[in-house]
Amino acid sequence: MFQCVLGVVYVLNVAPISQFQAGEFEEKFEELAERFRVRENENSLRNTTAVQQQHESARSPIIRSLLGSLRCVKQFAVSFPSVSSIYLDAPFYEVICYDEEAVAELLNTFYHALLLPAFRHVVDLRLELPTTRDIGLLAGALSQEARSMLQHLLLRVVDETGPGGSQSYRNESQNDDGTENGYLESGYFPSNWQHKFPNQAHQDELFALVSSCRNLRCLAIDATHYLDLDRLHWLPSRGLEMLSLQRLWASEESLIRLLSPSPESTHKPVIRRANLEHVQFKPGGGTWLTVFRFLEKECPDLEYYSLNRCSHFEDAYGYIYMTFGRIKMEEWERTD
Repeated sequence: MFQCVLGVVYVLNVAPISQFQAGEFEEKFEELAERFRVRENENSLRNTTAVQQQHESARSPIIRSLLGSLRCVKQFAVSFPSVSSIYLDAPFYEVICYDEEAVAELLNTFYHALLLPAFRHVVDLRLELPTTRDIGLLAGALSQEARSMLQHLLLRVVDETGPGGSQSYRNESQNDDGTENGYLESGYFPSNWQHKFPNQAHQDELFALVSSCRNLRCLAIDATHYLDLDRLHWLPSRGLEMLSLQRLWASEESLIRLLSPSPESTHKPVIRRANLEHVQFKPGGGTWLTVFRFLEKECPDLEYYSLNRCSHFEDAYGYIYMTFGRIKMEEWERTD
């Protein structure tokens, strides 16, 4: 679906997906994946997916033609459908997989779109892509000049398959901190795309994009598998006004650095709104009390902050959940 209003392009839900179900599983994922291919359920979306793939292949040149006809794009958003794993009852497991050829073709289309002159003016970029690797892939099309233009950046990972990919995986009651990644122990298998490009293995590509956008006013990172905020090298020119984080490991140092202006700046932080969900401090990463004091004493423009199920690692001192209401991501998106 396309929507073009005053040079703004939205591309929503364009990647076809296919659903597979397996009965027995082997200890190696490659063997399991082969069973997915061979023992595809007759009631799956196989036939529908084949039609969709053909349709997407035909649509890609149309997408490129449309994007190439634009003159000045200020806001650009790409949204892929999310996929998840389902724990039925051992030895039956279910996982939704992406159509790899269609996803690769679409990513290639959007990559070349971001190279076009019209997209040098983008100030608001929103990428909702299957994996962190895909975010890094599209980021490769952005010059440093284009990154310096960005003021609003939303990065959302939508492939939550595999161990630790979602808080809803109730069978993983012992994996609240998201550190366990064994397929068999978990019972939640990754998609074909997640198996090729694990989110945590490619998280530096996501953080490299963020760190190179020094003029951001608003930043949102919405992860599935926990990402490590300590890997972000953040040196803003002015500092963030709005921040939203979901499912990240962090420390008081990395979080306060993200809320602050450049170390060379003599100005106070300009943060106005902060929304943190499922942010966990690692062992030795400090305490939330330090963050609260920073927000209270060092952030004069702060209007609202929300912490939902923020905690320390289970084996660290003071493991608790703290909920003080929340600001929805949709509200963040509607705010100028």
